[in-house]
Amino acid sequence: MPKWFWTPSATAGENPLFQTSNLTLAVVSETPISFDGRQYLHSPSEGRYIDGLATAFKEVIIFTYAFRPGDLDYENTATYSFQAPNIRVIEIPLARPGRFLKLRKAWQMIQSAATLIRHRRGWDIAYIFFPGYIGAMAALFYRAARRPYMAYLGSDWPEEAELLIPFQGLLKRPLVPVFRGLVAALQNSAVHGSILTLTAGRLLSSQYAKQGANAHETIPRLMWDEFRIYEREDTCAGPIIRLLIVANLIERKGVTYVIEAVRLLRARTAIDFRCTVVGWGPFEDTLREQVKNSGLEEVVTLTGHQTGADLARHYREADIFAFASFSGEGFPRVLYEAMSQGLPIISTDICGISLKLKPNVHALYVPTKDAAAIAEGALTIVENPDLRRALIANGRAFMQAMIAGPRAHEQVVTLLKQTRYAQR
Repeated sequence: MPKWFWTPSATAGENPLFQTSNLTLAVVSETPISFDGRQYLHSPSEGRYIDGLATAFKEVIIFTYAFRPGDLDYENTATYSFQAPNIRVIEIPLARPGRFLKLRKAWQMIQSAATLIRHRRGWDIAYIFFPGYIGAMAALFYRAARRPYMAYLGSDWPEEAELLIPFQGLLKRPLVPVFRGLVAALQNSAVHGSILTLTAGRLLSSQYAKQGANAHETIPRLMWDEFRIYEREDTCAGPIIRLLIVANLIERKGVTYVIEAVRLLRARTAIDFRCTVVGWGPFEDTLREQVKNSGLEEVVTLTGHQTGADLARHYREADIFAFASFSGEGFPRVLYEAMSQGLPIISTDICGISLKLKPNVHALYVPTKDAAAIAEGALTIVENPDLRRALIANGRAFMQAMIAGPRAHEQVVTLLKQTRYAQR
């Protein structure tokens, strides 16, 4: 085992001689960025996180895919310009939609592996983001080559196996257990080979810490200039009750159940419930068709991708926040955002969310894939002002404590200084 691998005795303190400003950090990202012909662009939260890391390191090299103008998702990722001058991008080949896509994706993986191997010596420490095949390959290569790396788990990859398996039809069902076992092995190998692992959510960090890994829950990457605490004591005061969903529009986010809940509410009560869906993704056309078929075109609005002040405005105009995912979450950043903007929350209890947000204290929990329960939860919040105000006040206190703490990129540097890598 390389001498820089973490052991429990390595966390006694920081090495005062260790300086990250002398190191080059390689970021192997699972999130594509965009290139407009002059500069690389990213989404705001990820872009600012990398900008923060760049202030602590000599150089940051990002290994990732890059969209170009005209690509389907270009506009949604080209929203933030990096500010740090010491950020460099090395592109991983991207297989764009078209004929023989699966074959071209296989060739893409081969080219990606070659890119990672070719540049394996151009940095001092890597930071690999999961879940994703590129990250898994990078972790395997770097571990075999005894190159030090950190890992970031945005969610639990095995939990998403049924949704992410690259097979459909008759092959899917018998292959799901095999695929789940494969990605679990890849994730476990990556974590146990890393000098430091950060997880989005307390459940994953506690699971891996019990196995002896140096795992910690990440500090969320929030944009505090837009999402500073919005002071309000109550919501649901007007004649219209506005539900808000902010999510990538993919099936597992459960948006379809919130839209169905709105239909149920309007059919069963005289309250004027409405809903705003903020986000983009491949499930958008399906959701628009659902809205049309349900006769909700006048009351459910799909805004598309929103960031910054525009996104904050939607939080501040809403009365209730709904989170309906049924798998594949670490700890959802949107719940932090909703609490910071004074919204009572209805949430599914998945992936250890209730380990941080207590039932009926920070959020009202409902079962997954249950539109009737979401509808009942919304009515409970509207009709119980004491509960509603308590949810708002407790969420605000939770976020005020978080604001007083360190930022996400500072946590990475602090924990890195406590590893055996820093003790050399």
